[in-house]
Amino acid sequence: MDQVIPVVFCFDTNFVNYAAVATFSAFSHSKSKLKVYWIIPSEAESATVPIKELLAKKGVDISIQITSDQLFSDWKEQGHIKKAAYQRLLIPDAIPDPQIIYLDCDLIVQADLSELFKIQMGSSSVGGVSDALAKKLSRMPKKDGDPYINSGVMILNLESLRKNQFIEKCTEIYHQFIKEVTFCDQCIINKYSEGQKVLIDPSWNYCFFICHNLEMPPSEASTEFQGAKILHYVGPIKPWSVNCPPHLGDYWWECAHRLNLPNLERKPYNNLIGKKNIGTRIMESLGKRVLKIKIVTKRVFGG
Repeated sequence: MDQVIPVVFCFDTNFVNYAAVATFSAFSHSKSKLKVYWIIPSEAESATVPIKELLAKKGVDISIQITSDQLFSDWKEQGHIKKAAYQRLLIPDAIPDPQIIYLDCDLIVQADLSELFKIQMGSSSVGGVSDALAKKLSRMPKKDGDPYINSGVMILNLESLRKNQFIEKCTEIYHQFIKEVTFCDQCIINKYSEGQKVLIDPSWNYCFFICHNLEMPPSEASTEFQGAKILHYVGPIKPWSVNCPPHLGDYWWECAHRLNLPNLERKPYNNLIGKKNIGTRIMESLGKRVLKIKIVTKRVFGG
């Protein structure tokens, strides 16, 4: 029997098109059959209908799982990370499979996911790529020696998570450490899975910050991206942002054009940028090595 790989995406109305591109990229490189799940809040359902139909014509079958995000209505957001990120905590209850691959919507898959899916989880609940920068910046208390992973690409042992009351314990963690939660769901998942993580090769979640590579020349960018099995565009600037240098978003746009999504256009990446008279720093969620922007008012300079 051919292998079937369950792949899960979670998003809201604002990310429907980007979820479609990420899904299509996974499908385009797959040698195995993918069983794709989209977990969305009810208000996003109507927006997904035409996109789901477009993907079906390409041979991509998608199961839509409608969930209530009311549980997270008063949970904190952090910079460009919105409440929709917490939907990842609902995966074990929404998806019946024993093990799945979770993928963010701001990425491009460039390899066959069967290699990733065959990683043995054993009794561990979460597999992911180590995120040293986020570990340093996260205020969440951590056990010595326990890795901190990026939650944008994960292997999830759903049987283990269901057995160990994942959503209930994550909710407890959130309320216990609400002041220390720095990167929303990512901090919670890392705290929950202390001592239960499997580290996977970094090529499966190559995190690329467009925002602090704006001056990277095209030749260097091409070399940079080639080894990434999954190219993950982290940070506030995305390939579809008006502020993204074209050559840094080429891989994403190539896939988007092949899918031929209607009305796909570049968007402003942050409503703070462009407000010339507002002084602000976008750094807390990204850290001092990532983006530091300070727009200073004329009054500060005395003119």
